[in-house]
Amino acid sequence: MGVLKLTKIAFIQEIAYEHLGTAYLSAVLKKAGHQCNVFVTSLEKNLIDKLKEAKPDLIAFSVITGSHKWCLAMARKIKDEINCKVIFGGPHATHFPEVIKEEAVDYVCRGEGEEAIVELADKLGRGEPTTNISGIWCKKDGEVIRNDVNKLIENIDSLPFPDRDAYYKYKKMKNNPQKRFLTARGCPYDCIFCASKVAFGRRVRYRSVENIISEMEECITKYGTNHFSILDDTFTFKKDILYPVCDYLRAKKLTWDCFTRVDRVDEEIIRKVVDSGCEKISFGLESGSERILRLINKNISVSQIKEACRICRKAGLRYLETTFMIGNHPLETMEDIDATITLIREIDPDLIALSITSPFPGTELNRIMKEGGYINTENWDEFVLYGSRPSWRYEYLTIDKLKDIQRRFTRSFYLRANYIVRQLRKIKTLKEFLYWSRLAIDTVKAF
Repeated sequence: MGVLKLTKIAFIQEIAYEHLGTAYLSAVLKKAGHQCNVFVTSLEKNLIDKLKEAKPDLIAFSVITGSHKWCLAMARKIKDEINCKVIFGGPHATHFPEVIKEEAVDYVCRGEGEEAIVELADKLGRGEPTTNISGIWCKKDGEVIRNDVNKLIENIDSLPFPDRDAYYKYKKMKNNPQKRFLTARGCPYDCIFCASKVAFGRRVRYRSVENIISEMEECITKYGTNHFSILDDTFTFKKDILYPVCDYLRAKKLTWDCFTRVDRVDEEIIRKVVDSGCEKISFGLESGSERILRLINKNISVSQIKEACRICRKAGLRYLETTFMIGNHPLETMEDIDATITLIREIDPDLIALSITSPFPGTELNRIMKEGGYINTENWDEFVLYGSRPSWRYEYLTIDKLKDIQRRFTRSFYLRANYIVRQLRKIKTLKEFLYWSRLAIDTVKAF
C-alpha cells in the first residue's frame, strides 16, 4: 500500500442551497484527510479561474434527472480547461450509470456515496488502480468496469455531521440562520412514482436521539441556527425519536418544519409538534381520487387526508402545506382530477404545489408507462416537476390539458382575495413580508 497523499475534491452545484448529500460527502472526505471545496456556480463569477487556483484532482457532481444535461455541459467545459477526473453521483447516475460512456465522465458512483468516494480519493492519493471499488463504475482501456453497488451504511450515527463550513465562503449562505436537516434515511412505503426506495430501499435507518440533538446543538452554537427544515420523508414515524427532539426544540425556543404522511399523525402528535415550535407540516397527498390513491400505492384515503388537515388547523399550525399531482397514472381521468381540485378547495391549505407527475427512471410508474407504450422516448430534460412539456402520454388526458389545468388552478388558488388577506395576517416581520412577496411573484411568473 502506497503512502496516502492529499486528494483535492471540488463539488460543483448550480443552485445556492446547502446540499446535504454533498455536505456529508465533504465531511467524510475531510475526516479521511482529503481537501474539499464546494463551488456554487450561480454565486461564482469566474468559476474556471477558481478551479484552476484550487487544482482539484477530482470534480464531483450530484446529478438528479432533469439536471444531467447541465451537469454534462459543465463537466465538458471544466475538462476543456482543467486536467482532472470527473465523477457523477446522485439519483440519475445511480439509475443511469451508462452516463460513464460520456467522454467528460470518468467515474459514476451508484447508491450511497460516502464509503465509495473515500476509497476512490484514497486510491487516487496513493496512485493506485481505481477499477475495483464497490459502487464505482469507471473506464479502463476503453472498456467500462461495472462494480456492484455498495451495501447501505447500517449505522448512520457513524457518519460525521454534514460539512456546512464548505458553503460559508458565500455570504448569502453564511447569513442564512435556517438549516436543512436529516434524522433518518429511507422510506418504508411503496408509492409507484417515488425513486427514493430505488436508491435506499424500503428500510428506514434512523439516527439516535443523542446524535440528532448533538448536531442540532452544533448548528445552534456554531452557525446561529434558529430554524430547522427536517427533510425526512416521514419525520413523525417514530415517537421515541420525534418526542425527545420536540422537547429539545421547545426548550431551545426554535421553529422548524417537516414532511410527513396523513396516516402517521394524530391529535396527540400534532399538538406535540406544534407546541414545540413546528410552523409548517407538508403532506404529500398526490390525489383527491380514491381510485388514483389505490393505483399509485399511496395507501391513504381521502377521509384520512381531511382528518389530518382538520387536526392541524385545530392545533393552530401556522402553515399547512400540501403537494398534489395530476397525471399520477396513465389511466387517470378528468373525473379523478376534478376530485383532486374539489379536495384542495375543501381543505384549503396555506401552501400548495400542483405538479404533473414524472415517471422517473427506476420507479414502478416508469415501468408501467413503458410497458403500456405511454413513453415513446426518454428525454430526461422533461423529467422535472415544473417548467417542461413532457412527451409521454396518457390514455384519457393530453399533456396540453394537464398543463392548462396546472396553470389555471395554481394561479386561481394563490390569487384569491381571501387567501391573500389570510396570509398577510400571518406575517410578523418585514423579512417574512419580503419572502412571501418574492414567492408570490415567482408563482405568478411560473404559471
